[in-house]
Amino acid sequence: MSLTVAVVGSVDNGKSTLIGRLLSDTGQVSKDRKQKVQSYCEDSGRNYEYAFLLDALEEEQSRGITIDVAEVLWKFSGRQILFIDTPGHREFLKKMIGGASRVDGAILLLDAVIADMAPLLQQLKLLDLLGIDQKVILLNKMDLVGWDHIIWDKIKQGLESACTNIHVIPISAWHGENLTSLSAKMPWYNGPTLLQSISLFKQKQEKLDQKARFQVQDVYKSDDRLIYVGRMESGQFQQGDAVEYFPGNKKAVIKKFETYGEQKSRIVAGDSVGLILEGEGLLERGAWLYPSSEPKRFLRSVSAEIFWLDQEPLKKNEYVKIKLGTITVSALVEKIHYEWEEGTLRLIENPEHIRLMGRVSFLFDQLQAIDLFDDNEVTSRFVVCREYSVVGGGRWLSQNSEAKVFWFTGLSGAGKTTLAQELKGYLLTKGQKVCVIDGDVLRQGVSKDLGFSNEDRLENIRRGALLAKKAIEDGSIVLATFISPLKTHRDLARKII
Repeated sequence: MSLTVAVVGSVDNGKSTLIGRLLSDTGQVSKDRKQKVQSYCEDSGRNYEYAFLLDALEEEQSRGITIDVAEVLWKFSGRQILFIDTPGHREFLKKMIGGASRVDGAILLLDAVIADMAPLLQQLKLLDLLGIDQKVILLNKMDLVGWDHIIWDKIKQGLESACTNIHVIPISAWHGENLTSLSAKMPWYNGPTLLQSISLFKQKQEKLDQKARFQVQDVYKSDDRLIYVGRMESGQFQQGDAVEYFPGNKKAVIKKFETYGEQKSRIVAGDSVGLILEGEGLLERGAWLYPSSEPKRFLRSVSAEIFWLDQEPLKKNEYVKIKLGTITVSALVEKIHYEWEEGTLRLIENPEHIRLMGRVSFLFDQLQAIDLFDDNEVTSRFVVCREYSVVGGGRWLSQNSEAKVFWFTGLSGAGKTTLAQELKGYLLTKGQKVCVIDGDVLRQGVSKDLGFSNEDRLENIRRGALLAKKAIEDGSIVLATFISPLKTHRDLARKII
C-alpha cells in the first residue's frame, strides 16, 4: 500500500515541476514521453517543462499551468508514494481539500523570488484542520535568487516565527537541487534532502484503539432478515458485541457479519459489511452504532473549527446543511467566536462572518450524535453545504463548553448562588454557553406547589435535575444550586442527569 502525500502551493510555485523532476531523476518516465515533451517545448519556444511529464491536459500545456488535481505514483527504495498535486488557487480549493483530507503527509512549496508567506500560512492552517501533521516546506526557485543564503535565512526565520515544528528545505525543482541529494550549489545548507524528509513520513494507520463507530448506509431485506449495510469508520466490533444506535437510543447485539467470500467474526476500521442484529427497533440510513458500554455524546449545540470555500462568506444566524457521514442535517450558525483574516491570518474575535477559517457554534434542529476531535479524528469531521454545493468543512472541537452539570450544595446563605453567578459571568466572557438553575428560584415558579417535607424537597431536586438534563442536551454548562444535604437527593439528580 502506498504512502499518500499532498503537494501544496500557489500557482507557479513549482508543484508539477517538482513531481516531474523526481520522476525523471529516478528513471520513472519513458523515453517516448520525454521526447514528446522535448519536442513540444522546442516547437513552442519554451524551456523544458518537467511538469509536462505528468499526464497533463493539452489545455494545461498551452496555458503553462496545472488546472486540476493529478495523482502520480512515485517509487523509491522499495517504497511507493502517491503524490496528489493540489492547485492552491481558491477556485480549486475544494479539490485540494478533497485530496488532502486522505493523505499521510504534505509537501508545501514557496517561491523564493516572490516569498509571499500568507498563502503558505493559510495552507498550513488548513492542513492542520485536516489533521495532517507530517509536513515539509520547500523554498523553491533558489536558482532565481542566486542561491543566496541570506534570502534563505530571512524567509526561514520568518516561517519559524509564525509556525512551530516545521522544517524548511531550500531547493530548485527545475534543476533538481536538494531533492534526492545535497546540492553543491548551496553548501551552506546541511539539513536533510526532500527524499530524506519524506522517507520519515509514516502511513496513517486506521486507529483501532479509537472509539468503535459504524454508520448504516442502506438497509436490505433478505427473506425475514434485515441486513444493515455500512462501513466501520473507526475502532472495531466483534460478533456478539452489545451495541446501541442513534437515532433511537435502543440496544442490540451483533448476531452476524454479512460479507462476500469470507466469514468474519470481527470487523475493523475501513471494513464495509452488512450487520445482522438482534434487538428492538428498526435502524435507518445514517444511523450510528456505538458500544453499549460507552458514554454517548448527544448534543444540539456544538463548537467547531471550520474552513470556508464559498465566495459568499458564512454569516451569523445563517442556516446551513451539515453532512455527518451519510446523513445531512440543518444547523443554525449560532455564534462566530473568531475568524482568521484572509491574507494576514490575524485573529478577529466575534466577527459577523467567516471568509476563510474560524471557530463557530452550530445549533442543530434536534439532538445529534457528535464525536469531538480529541475523541475520534475520523468521525469528528464534517462537511458544510449551501443548497447542494459543498462550501466548507471542519472538525468538532472539545467544546468551549462541554455540556455538563456542576452541582453546588451547601446550607442556606453559604454562597452557592453568589458563586454560581460569578462563575457564569466569567464563563460567558470566554464564549461559553452557560445557565444557572437555582433551587430557591425554582420554588418561586415551577416548584411553587411544593413545601419543605422530605418528599417535597426530593421532588424539587427531581424537577431541577430534569431541567439541567434538558439544558446539557442543548449544549450548556449548567450550574445547579440546591441545598441537597442528603446523599439520596444528590444520587437522584445524578441518576436523572
